[in-house]
This record gives sequence, C-alpha cells and structure tokens, in this order.
Amino acid sequence: MAKKKQAKKQTRTATDATRTVQTPCKYFNMISGGLRFSTLVEAWGANQTGKSTFCYQTVSNFLEEYPDGEFKLLTPEGKVDEMRMKYAFGIPLARIDLISAPTLEDGFYEIGKKLDTKKPTIILWDTISAAPTRSSFESQDKATSAPTGDGAEKSKMTMFAGGRTDRPRVIKHYLRNLLSMMYEQPVIIMIPNQVFASMDMYNPGEQSGEGSALKHDLHYSFHFKTKNSEITYDEKTGLADHTISEMELTKSKYCPKFEWKPVYIDNANGGVIDPLKSLALTAFRLGVIFKVKDPNDGRKKAFAVGDEPAEGDEVDYNKLTVLGRDWGAIQSDEVLMEKVERQIMKRILEKNFIIKMIYMEEYGKADYVKEILSDKKEVVKKVEVTSGEPASTEKQETDLEIAVGNLKQEADEPR
Repeated sequence: MAKKKQAKKQTRTATDATRTVQTPCKYFNMISGGLRFSTLVEAWGANQTGKSTFCYQTVSNFLEEYPDGEFKLLTPEGKVDEMRMKYAFGIPLARIDLISAPTLEDGFYEIGKKLDTKKPTIILWDTISAAPTRSSFESQDKATSAPTGDGAEKSKMTMFAGGRTDRPRVIKHYLRNLLSMMYEQPVIIMIPNQVFASMDMYNPGEQSGEGSALKHDLHYSFHFKTKNSEITYDEKTGLADHTISEMELTKSKYCPKFEWKPVYIDNANGGVIDPLKSLALTAFRLGVIFKVKDPNDGRKKAFAVGDEPAEGDEVDYNKLTVLGRDWGAIQSDEVLMEKVERQIMKRILEKNFIIKMIYMEEYGKADYVKEILSDKKEVVKKVEVTSGEPASTEKQETDLEIAVGNLKQEADEPR
C-alpha cells in the first residue's frame, strides 16, 4: 500500500516575516526597524504638518528598496500632482497605479481587489477623510440636479444627513474583512487622515477622524502637529525655506510608542521631510548633541555628541566627538549624523530590553547589537574643529533654539 503523501508545511523565515520599509523618520526606523508588512498605518494631523509627505516619502523609499514592488494610489478624482511625485518625492510616474475612489465603498472595494498579491505592495488612500459614504454621495448628486426653488433647498438641507454617523459603520464593516485578507500578505495600507477637535469635557484636544472604527484596527498611528508653526522664510528670495513640525507615535503593535519628535520640512525642495536634519533636532532634544566650550576657541561654544557631562563636571574631550560650530553643516553631514544615530541607538538598546530582543531575535542582528553596545566600532572620536566662524551661525543658532522648543540660549561659560 502506497504511503500517503504529507502536505509540505509552509514555513516563513525571519527575513520574510520581518521585512520592513524605511520611513523618513530615522528615530522611528531605529526603534522599530521600519514599517512592517501586513499592517494598516494612519498618519493624521492638521494641514501642512507633514502627514501626507511622510506617507509619500515612505512610498519612495519602498520603491527604491523593492524594485519589484507595486504602488497603488487611491484618490477621490483619480488624479495626482505629477510634478510633486516626480521631482519632490522621486516617485516614477510609471510605477503609480492610480485608482479613482469617490466613495468609501469604492475605496474599500478597490483595496480588496489589490490584496491578493505576491509582490510587495503599498496602497495609499489620499485621503479617506475626503471620501463620503455612497448614500451621502448620491444625496449630493440629487441636490445638484434638483430644480430651483423650494425643492432644491430641501435637497441641500438633507444632502449629508446621516453621513457622519454612517461612516464608522461602513469603515468597521469593510476593515473587518480587509484585515483578515491582508494577514501575511506583503502589503502595507497607508491612510493620511484629517484632525478634528475633541469636544470631550474630560479629555479635550485633537483626534483623528473616523473614531474607534479605524483606531481599533490600526497597527501604527502617527500624529503630526506644528508646535512652532511659523514658517521660516529665506531672506534673499522671500520664499518659504522650512517648517518645523512635530510627530508622535500614538499607537504601535510592534514597537514602543514615543512622544513628540521634531520633523524638519524643507519647503525649498518641494516640502519634503529632511531625515538628517530631523534626526539632528531629535538628538539635540534628547541631549545626545549638546554644547561644550570650543577646544580651539574657549570664548565660543561648539556642538558635541556623546554622553553629556553633568553640570559642574570637567569636559573630557577624549570621550566626545566635537562636531563644530556650524549647525547648518553639522545637520547635513551624513558621516557626522551616522555617529549621532549610533549614539542614540546605543542609548535605546541599553534602556529598552524589548527593542534589543526585536533586533537580536526577529531581525537576526545580534552582531549589530553587540557592536553598538560594546563600542567595537568607535562611536565617539575627537575630530578637528575649524576655527573659522561661519557667517550664518547666529541665524542657525536661533532656528535651532526655536526648533527644539524655545530653549534658553546658553551662556559662553561651560556648564
């Protein structure tokens, strides 16, 4: 009697299970490894805070990391700003599968069709807030086609009746099915979302749209806002130069949450998030970058990276990397920012056991963890500081102080 063949058990390697996509926020990438697949991601906040930019730059990174990856873009009109896609985000137009989604039902139906895929895929719905339910959409059509007079006024009055109350029910119904379909699929669904004022007398403030219908099923939720919302303008051109926004991770099923971290939006280059400058501001806020007496000119202050000495302690320059006085040059230098990134990563791995285990067990990066913690690759190394004073230092210092929350200007004497 022939032996019955046993079905081959499908297994997933750690590499397959933990493939990720890098975002423009280096701090998030460090604590999480990046966005995982089979996840639903929300980026919410007021206009011009960087939420949509965050999503599109993540897509740009994804298309570069995964040459066979697919990008599906849902918009109400089935249109996109081609100039910004191409020149600001670097997204090839040929790799955009543009889909029209005028209603919520249309959007979820289109997403459902794209989930059964073997290729890495990002589906971006820009934006779910602009999509009415089908009943509201049809009511709008009736209102615009109604005759003039009392009939038209009556139709306009009922145009969106029940629309807001219908939305949570529709979203919850479709998400329940979509999440079961996308499980273990190489798909990330990203949803930029608008912000609404919470009228709760016990917990007033901002909240994202769609209520608990969306929040319960999210894997990641990023909240964006402008803490110091004044746009900095270039003195020579009069054009917007940059904006400092803030981002917090309010929900995550795969890594610890974090509070507000600076986001540097470069308006001069298409309104994109600058990963290096955002990381530099974060490092300054965390105290990884701090000020010391310039070893070449004791009357001046310079920026350094390492473990900040306690107040009153003598500065041991052999244990620091002195970066220089030119903040603009520092935050744009990839080599210096790599030193800063490693110093932040060292702190994270020393303080958070979960992140350490994620890197060692899930990502298979035990050697990387040991290298960071043991300082095998020298992280703090004294470098020469040029004695020339950059012409724009005063303005750079002012921008920095504003960006990190109106910190008090430090005195010339060492702390």
